[in-house]
Amino acid sequence: MEEGGEATAFVTEVAALSMSSPKEEVVTVHSPLEPLKITPPRTILSRLYSIYVLVILCLVYLSAQLDRSLFSVMYPRIKKQVHLEDKQLGIIMGPAFSFSFFTAGIIVAFVGE
Repeated sequence: MEEGGEATAFVTEVAALSMSSPKEEVVTVHSPLEPLKITPPRTILSRLYSIYVLVILCLVYLSAQLDRSLFSVMYPRIKKQVHLEDKQLGIIMGPAFSFSFFTAGIIVAFVGE
């Protein structure tokens, strides 16, 4: 019984100390089973920035798709206008696409960094 009495005296002493201190701190202990509910503050600026980033990503994706499909769309017109065979046009278009994609990739990477 003495051990219980010492524990009660300790708790009473801690409670007395906490009441006498001018600063009162509230400590909340969460159970490991209870998930913490942390919500970041949402402001108008963060919402607009999210929309801005989404629009930029959509434009980058659109330009990549247009770049990839541009040669295949223009292929028949170029072939008819320049009077080239499929083999000749394929030799020209393959390296042309590779070079333009390579060059644009380096420029975009430089600007992005």
